[in-house]
Amino acid sequence: MSRPVAERVLAAQGAHDPEALAWCYAPEATVWPTGWPAAAPAAEWIAAAPVIFERFPDLVFEHLNTMVDGELCALELRMTGTDQTTGEPMTASGVVVLETRDDLVVRERHYWLYADAPATVTV
Repeated sequence: MSRPVAERVLAAQGAHDPEALAWCYAPEATVWPTGWPAAAPAAEWIAAAPVIFERFPDLVFEHLNTMVDGELCALELRMTGTDQTTGEPMTASGVVVLETRDDLVVRERHYWLYADAPATVTV
């Protein structure tokens, strides 16, 4: 079931804990963040997490809704934080879709709307 995996991913993100995040993904997992040209190995996404957490030290993911269909889980989220480099607040709403297998994420795709973000979000 995908809900427990999604809860672990959210907890790791909320704790700003890349090590805990790594334990949520299968070795062959891919992640396709908004703005990236293609899916990347989850290891690359996890390696970027400390940079994101440093740039947005107060980053929070507000969990709005969860939709589950077997091994698929869609999380409606709002992320907020302050860009440490500019001091600008950032807010973005979106959906993260997780495909799970054997209690791990095997594919993840992000759909973030940056229209409500006053600062440009790039990593």
